[in-house]
Amino acid sequence: VSLQPLETGLPAALTVLVILLALQGWGMLILLRQNGRLLLRVKKLEEKAGDTEAPVKRPGLPIGAAAPPFQLRELDGEMISLDSLLEAGKPVVLLFTEPGCGICETQFPEVAQWQKAHADRLTIALLSSGHAEANRNRRDTHGLQRILMQEKHEVADAYQSKGTPAAVLIEGGKIASQLAEGTEVIRTLIVRSTLPPQPQLGELVPSLVLPDMEGKEVDLGKLQGQSTLLLFWNPECGFCEGMLADLQ
Repeated sequence: VSLQPLETGLPAALTVLVILLALQGWGMLILLRQNGRLLLRVKKLEEKAGDTEAPVKRPGLPIGAAAPPFQLRELDGEMISLDSLLEAGKPVVLLFTEPGCGICETQFPEVAQWQKAHADRLTIALLSSGHAEANRNRRDTHGLQRILMQEKHEVADAYQSKGTPAAVLIEGGKIASQLAEGTEVIRTLIVRSTLPPQPQLGELVPSLVLPDMEGKEVDLGKLQGQSTLLLFWNPECGFCEGMLADLQ
């Protein structure tokens, strides 16, 4: 093909450039149309897959299921059952652990504090395995209470707990929480389990003792009869900082 200058007098090189740009634009248009059709097909396939996608299986037994009963020997020889743990009428947290679990060891001092600080509203029992002597050393070192011995992992298997540390809340003989796995999730479970029940409109203010900025304890329950606004505020919250002047 012989390229000749256009009637407008454009040089041959410019004519070639115009033709190449036109061809490139045409090719891009075709490619965009193809991509558009491909994206529509992918979207339809995703929607179809989403309709039949199975729900994600969470670890542990479902909330509301009956808590599997058990009867285990405590380190001092006393037989402890789930029913006996529930006799006090308090929620029960089963904490699954075992010797050799490094993460468990780091949380044991905190667990011992929980057992003492929340004894009036929560029962925490540790379910372990291995040699009794190793578990006695852990109990004596950290001041732990209620270490119940499994032969292997039979109770943990019944609660579908596959690793340690893990914990579950039981209320009224039924599973009351998802299986908490790991220190942070277990800590969150304990905090939520020990909060007082949420007051309803018209109820008396519950007793809740908190320290003020000078360390003096203030009982919110003693504010009854006064018009008091409770503001939940955090100095690390940007919105809270923004309202500080108005609050003052």
